[in-house]
Amino acid sequence: MKTISLTQWFSCLLFAVGQILLWGGSYFLLSVLSVSIRAETGWTYQFIYGALSLAVVVSGLILPKIGRIIQRGATGEGCLLFAGWIMAVGLLLLSYSNHYVTFLFAWFIIGIGMGMGLYDTLFATMAQRYGKLTARAIVVVTLLSSLAPSISWYVLSELLTVFDWRETCQLYAVLLVLFITPIHALAFRLAGDRKSIALQPEARISEKDQAHKPKLFYILSAHFILGAALSTLVAVFLIEILSNQGLAMASVITVTAFLGPSQSGARLLELLSPKTSPLRLSMLSSLLLMAAVVLLLSGIPFAVPAVILLGLGNGQRSILRGTLPFAIFGSEQYAIWIGKLGRWPLVIQGLTPILGGFVMQYFGVYALLYLGLLLAMANVIMVLLLRKNVVSLANAIN
Repeated sequence: MKTISLTQWFSCLLFAVGQILLWGGSYFLLSVLSVSIRAETGWTYQFIYGALSLAVVVSGLILPKIGRIIQRGATGEGCLLFAGWIMAVGLLLLSYSNHYVTFLFAWFIIGIGMGMGLYDTLFATMAQRYGKLTARAIVVVTLLSSLAPSISWYVLSELLTVFDWRETCQLYAVLLVLFITPIHALAFRLAGDRKSIALQPEARISEKDQAHKPKLFYILSAHFILGAALSTLVAVFLIEILSNQGLAMASVITVTAFLGPSQSGARLLELLSPKTSPLRLSMLSSLLLMAAVVLLLSGIPFAVPAVILLGLGNGQRSILRGTLPFAIFGSEQYAIWIGKLGRWPLVIQGLTPILGGFVMQYFGVYALLYLGLLLAMANVIMVLLLRKNVVSLANAIN
């Protein structure tokens, strides 16, 4: 990977700050507020987190449209500039929710904000600013954004010690309105002018043979869908998996604490290591996730290495969401490709906790893990198919 300039480093830092704020106002919000919401409303955790699932599904469904908007140019940057405003509207409505229908509608709006402002939209927009340095910039942003859970949980917890959950939502909405637009505006200015990018070798392959693009797209989409389902399934139920295997809760918390640093470590290694093909990294990520499931099936003695491998695989996967489509399809219509590729993984990610909960309740923890192993094996097969098609197409052209 080429080196980015100091000003571009600072722009990446600003983008990461924006991601931390946006993730905190959406995906990580209920981790802190759910207990208070449940205590006041009496709604079950399934109802409360079901609303978050709705938001994730909505964010995925609107991504293709956002990708087309970004592809048009300047107007696309408005998605990131005003994502905080949309999310803030959802948070304000959430703070006044006395009925579950209103609560759901608030999360519907938050889901729109998530689609406008989180990783997929950011990656698509960054490609127009960083050019050939896009892959490196994505690694930097994802590395810095890995602090999102820790920082957002801390901020929300501190607010909750002084205010109730409704006031906390209102204050966080103000935070988004005040900071997201100026942060992104300054980041865009520092990132540089929009540029057209010469396609990378793998991208030139698909550019010369348009007939292969749909096939590569479907294989890559299946790979992303399986990866999203697998990582969500294991991560969401990790505490239950370890607890059901006989691990005491104090030990469970200690073991799961390895997850976050492992994800950050994967991104740091990617930043510091020599350039490696995204296809190779995708295979490594898939194998790490499969190994993590195998170790979880093997029992408590392997819990720590399983969590570490899970973190490493997930950390790489979040980078590959942006770098792998860029390597295969190049810069031309990158925003459209990433918008299409992001839809179904997010929809599946939103539905996985519901389906996983059904499996867990009626068939048990080992059925859940064997389902995860099946997904992991299918995921590895998809990477092999992807690599085979890219290599065979390259040989045919050469």
